Amino acid sequence: MKRSLRPVIRALGTPLAALGLAVLRLSGRRVGLALLYHSTGEPRHEPELDIVPPHSPGLFAGQMRHLRRWYRVVDSTELLVAVSSRRRGARFPVAITFDDDLPEHVRVALPILEREGLRATFFLCGASLDGPFAFWWERLQRAFDRDAGAAAAAVADGSREPPGTAPTVRKLAESIEQLSPVDREGVAARLGFPLARRPSCCWCAPKSLRARQDNASGGRGWRAEASEALLRAS
Repeated sequence: MKRSLRPVIRALGTPLAALGLAVLRLSGRRVGLALLYHSTGEPRHEPELDIVPPHSPGLFAGQMRHLRRWYRVVDSTELLVAVSSRRRGARFPVAITFDDDLPEHVRVALPILEREGLRATFFLCGASLDGPFAFWWERLQRAFDRDAGAAAAAVADGSREPPGTAPTVRKLAESIEQLSPVDREGVAARLGFPLARRPSCCWCAPKSLRARQDNASGGRGWRAEASEALLRAS
């Protein structure tokens, strides 16, 4: 998106979206939406230079206010029932979800959710049960930021189809995604940065999340989802 258009879109986008939503609500369509978030935090680059651009705290807070005002935010386990029971003129149901074991979920997203009185579900993969951990796309992003050429060479060495000359970080990520899990781990190892540059993510342990949820006021604002295998492992 051209920078010159961004102020215009910001000024007109919300009113036009609200008008369109009001018209859509007059229908009896039984539809809903599951929103998936990853990282929330201050962006370090332009969006096109990030593999997974984070939502800034201000942007995320604005989106949560928008959802609270115009939609019916429900728990992820209630979304299908909310969709099937929607009637003409009622708000469309929305479930807010997060992926991955990231400390920003608690440091940034959770306070905003609690302030707006909204619920969200955090799906944990258990990657940080034993300590800090960096996903392959985090390793690629750090390697690319440090030396784009070296990062491209590391990906090309393990790829069946080299990403070409002067590839973007997203093109490199696409090349890695085409690999088998074993080959993907091999490329990640060549990229380096095996541990995340952040404090231990002990809060990500499913039992810790479950305890924090139970101690919260009615569990408002969030809910942890983890498999029984992860619960046993923690």
